[in-house]
Amino acid sequence: MAVLDFILNCVCLLLWLNWRSRGLTSLPAAPGIALIGTLKRAGRRRAERWPSSVALVAILVARAVLYAEVGSSTRWIPSLSFGPLALHFRTDNFVRMLLFSWLGFVAFLAIFYFSLFLITAVNRNVPNNEPWTALMRAHIGLFARLPAWVTLLAPFAGGFVFWIALGPMFEKFQLTVATKSFTALLRQASVIGLSTWMFWPYLIAGILMLYIVSSYVYLGNAPFWNFIGLSGRNLLRPLSPLPLRCGKADLTPLLALGLVIALAMYAPSMLGWLYAKITV
Repeated sequence: MAVLDFILNCVCLLLWLNWRSRGLTSLPAAPGIALIGTLKRAGRRRAERWPSSVALVAILVARAVLYAEVGSSTRWIPSLSFGPLALHFRTDNFVRMLLFSWLGFVAFLAIFYFSLFLITAVNRNVPNNEPWTALMRAHIGLFARLPAWVTLLAPFAGGFVFWIALGPMFEKFQLTVATKSFTALLRQASVIGLSTWMFWPYLIAGILMLYIVSSYVYLGNAPFWNFIGLSGRNLLRPLSPLPLRCGKADLTPLLALGLVIALAMYAPSMLGWLYAKITV
């Protein structure tokens, strides 16, 4: 069931992007990228956006019905992880399954957009004629025009506000332990805000691994590999002053990859320790 839920989240994300793409404007021509090539220019009728949005809502409701029907028989306990906090949902309650369906997609969508925030902030100085960068900037809209530090802090702010707004509702649904005061809720929200950055080490590691491969193996001149090269060099820029070159070999990507893997391994436990300390 967990695999099915992940697949349906991916389908919902594609439907969302299709709906969102039909409203994007001022994108450069980029025949080398199929996704960009499918984007509709300004002037399309707004009615063309409805099928994707209707299908998205239908899937989110239909899978809640499915989970409520078969969840108990499969002994599946749906859960959503927010850093050190995990919300567990009863499958015999349709309202909770509907809440799980929508919250699961919102969390999935947030991870996607927070990833775009990081990449656009790192590639702040890349010109807009680079098609992948232009596509990402178009999808995040206003955030692409804000200073990089604001874009990097936006996930924390989003997670913080999200928990302040919905934390009390989760308590009423008995999904979390009731907080003793509003101050305790603020502390919880700060940890949730920090947890929004926990996916970034995996994203950085993926980009760096592709960057290392493309640096030693010629994979063509496709726009995607040019984008990986730009992103990899920009991610490695903070380590550029270190003397890590050995002849023609550059060890900087390997050091950076090791650092982000260590961060991905130990950051969750550190976040859990922090949560235990500040929410006592």
